Amino acid sequence: MNPASIEIRACRLTPLILSEKLGLCVLDRVRRREFSGSGACVGGTIPVNGEDAPRLPRSYEGLRALQAEFARYQEEAFPVREPRFFALELAGETGELANLEKKEWKGREVESADYTDEAADVMIAVMNYANARGIDLGAAVSDKMAKIERIRKEQPEK
Repeated sequence: MNPASIEIRACRLTPLILSEKLGLCVLDRVRRREFSGSGACVGGTIPVNGEDAPRLPRSYEGLRALQAEFARYQEEAFPVREPRFFALELAGETGELANLEKKEWKGREVESADYTDEAADVMIAVMNYANARGIDLGAAVSDKMAKIERIRKEQPEK
């Protein structure tokens, strides 16, 4: 494998289009592919601009702006609720998403739209919980990603 690449793991997004910054590559559920210099997809890795590791996001301002919009909407549309309410909402929505995965694991068919719907519910619940708790998700995610990257470098997966 090219040292200036990262492995692509199978995902449910069908198709997933990677940005032109990394090279345009469409993935499907049947095969994992690799970016080649010619622009063709042929295997299981993509380059990362000559670096041997993925780069952290440069900014979390978009997350901060989205969180502020959620706070505004919540304040205008719903009664004030304590963080515990949103923690319970988050647990319930996460359980519903996990249940879909369990159904698929058991061999039952699950519609892609169901995953999308439940993932959106989880995201909304996270935003509402963070706002009720006064958590700046942009700062929190930035700090956590830096910690994950530091640990990843210190203790690489085998």
